[in-house]
Amino acid sequence: MKLKRLFFRKNQRLLTNAQFKSALDRNCCVRNSEMLLFIAKNDCQYPRLGISVSKACGNAVLRNRVKRVIRESFRKNQHQIAQPYDYLVIAVKPKNAADKQKKRLFKAKIDEIEQMFMKLALSGAEKAKRTNLSGNNK
Repeated sequence: MKLKRLFFRKNQRLLTNAQFKSALDRNCCVRNSEMLLFIAKNDCQYPRLGISVSKACGNAVLRNRVKRVIRESFRKNQHQIAQPYDYLVIAVKPKNAADKQKKRLFKAKIDEIEQMFMKLALSGAEKAKRTNLSGNNK
């Protein structure tokens, strides 16, 4: 049995401000208490990922860990999510620093973050299909 090689190449990333803005402008969003996921149809034949974690969410170590784990979740599961979409993940700032439930994303294990991302990605793709988003209209 041959294993499928999974990559996360530069063309699979949202890089420019215009690409991020395009995903935000489509206004198709799903969220949980830890993250927002904006989804927009793209012209490519593969999914692309953008991640935004603000400084208000924690120090550089925490922010980079969250981004690294989300990228890995996307890389491992890119063939299970809807293909022609851009996924923009925004980590939600904890409202109260003393509230440990709000900091769950930053202390979660890798597989927990992967489950959060996959659940949002699948529900976001369903919502995008229901609202009949196409890449050409706003």
